[in-house]
Amino acid sequence: MNNNHSLEPRHDGAGNPISNHVLCSISQEEFRKLCPALEFVKLNQHRSLYRRARIMQAAYFINSGVASLILVGEDGRSVEVGVVGCEGLTGTALMAGLRRAPCSAVMQIEGSAFRMDGDAFEKATRSLTEFRDRVLRYSVIHTMQVAQTAACNRLHDARQRLARWLLMAHDRISSNVVKLTHEFLAIMLGTDRPSVSLAAKYLQQLGAIEYRRRALTIVNRKMLEGASCRCYFAVQRYNPAVGL
Repeated sequence: MNNNHSLEPRHDGAGNPISNHVLCSISQEEFRKLCPALEFVKLNQHRSLYRRARIMQAAYFINSGVASLILVGEDGRSVEVGVVGCEGLTGTALMAGLRRAPCSAVMQIEGSAFRMDGDAFEKATRSLTEFRDRVLRYSVIHTMQVAQTAACNRLHDARQRLARWLLMAHDRISSNVVKLTHEFLAIMLGTDRPSVSLAAKYLQQLGAIEYRRRALTIVNRKMLEGASCRCYFAVQRYNPAVGL
């Protein structure tokens, strides 16, 4: 199917510009049918979209910022298993009528989204063929990314994982500055705060980033790519932004 839809600037009924790749990739006809069900919402950092094992009320088409998908182990430790930016959405399980969240979704970098009620989302994926295909394609590709992230968390050290995460965040935001606390970096990397500090210090000494309290600035992306494990490049092969 042709991808020319993604080049067309779009707005919702209230005039809010749409940057989400899924919403921009469907035909104008299907978008018009979908638009009344979309609610523009601003999402502050640490905003919970849903919690694991709780009922998901809505799907969120991320328009800007980055959401993290997080799992909590039996020992109470949390780890990030995936990220979602303007290339995709959270709550894809709703299209299959599954309402309990398989993991938690939290905004790590503030932004905005188009919220769609769960019932409306499920109905739309049944009645709008192109929309369903785009959501399904994204869901499959994102599952591949989650699997690669799980392998990375198990096999690679904190310095490589931090570099990978910063590259993935940089791909999804329009800034070199990533505002995050030690605590949330530790959750994302599945490690402790001292390990985060050591990893950030290493990348700073390398000249890839500048690290200050609550913020990391990417100053040399090529250097950051060199410090990352190959998982980043493996994930890029499944980049939904390309596939759509």
